[in-house]
Amino acid sequence: MAEEKDNKKDEQKECNCSKEEKCGCNDCNCACEEEKSPNYLDDLLRLQAEFDNYRKRTIKSLDSARQEGFVQAITGVIPALDSFKKASELIKDKDTLKGVHLIEKELNRSLENLGVKKIPCKGEFDPNLHNAVAVDEKSDFPSGHIVKELTPGYIYEDKVVRFAQVIVKK
Repeated sequence: MAEEKDNKKDEQKECNCSKEEKCGCNDCNCACEEEKSPNYLDDLLRLQAEFDNYRKRTIKSLDSARQEGFVQAITGVIPALDSFKKASELIKDKDTLKGVHLIEKELNRSLENLGVKKIPCKGEFDPNLHNAVAVDEKSDFPSGHIVKELTPGYIYEDKVVRFAQVIVKK
C-alpha cells in the first residue's frame, strides 16, 4: 500500500515554473501550490449570499402564488354578490328580501375582513379602476365624472380583482 502511494507521487508531473510566477497547476506539488492558500471564508460568504437570495426568491414566489390563488377565489365569489343584487330586484316578499340583504351584507363584511375593498365609484373616472361601458351626455355631472355604477368593482392589495363598470359623463 505504501508503494502505491509512492508510485502516485512519482506519476505526478514536474512543474517547470519559477517561484515568482504562479502556474496554477493541480498536477504537481510545486511551491506555487503552497502559495495558493484557499480562501474558504470567501467561498462560505458567497454560498451564504446565494442561499439568502434563494430564500428571498422562494418567499416572494410563495407570496405571489398565495395572492394569485386568493384573487382567483375572490373572482369566483363576486358573481354571487351580483346575484344578490338581481335577486333583490325580483323578490317581492319583504321577509325574504330582508334575509337576502342580510346574507349579502355578511358576505361583503367577510370580504372586507379579508382585505377586499369595493372600488369607489363617485367623482372622477379612473381608467385604472373603472371600465366605462356607456357615456351620458345629458346629466348635470362635470365632464369625465362617473354618473352611475352598473356593477361594483373590487380591489385586493392594490390589485384590481374586477373593474367597476360605470357610465361616464362625456
